[in-house]
Amino acid sequence: MKTKIELKKILSSWTINLKKYFVTYKNGFFELPYFANSPQSLIDSFISMPFVKHFPAQKLIKSKTPFLNAKVSYQHIEEGLMFINSQIEYKSNVHYKINYDYSLPI
Repeated sequence: MKTKIELKKILSSWTINLKKYFVTYKNGFFELPYFANSPQSLIDSFISMPFVKHFPAQKLIKSKTPFLNAKVSYQHIEEGLMFINSQIEYKSNVHYKINYDYSLPI
């Protein structure tokens, strides 16, 4: 049987992983969540969003939504070093909501 601490960790991880799918509207802003544990987790977080198209061969992520159009390109330079370039056209107010998954290393 799992202890309370183990159950709390499992529920916390489950809740954190669900947060990346919730685009909310609050105080006139669309809130877009993403994980910021590392550059790779940031890219993985963007890729997992339902309104994003990923082109792995070109290392490109595109998003076309009612609130923004975005192109994000990324390149692994070496272990621990990544280049990320983004071009974003905002169509409405956007607020980025940073999340951390404390079960993963930062």
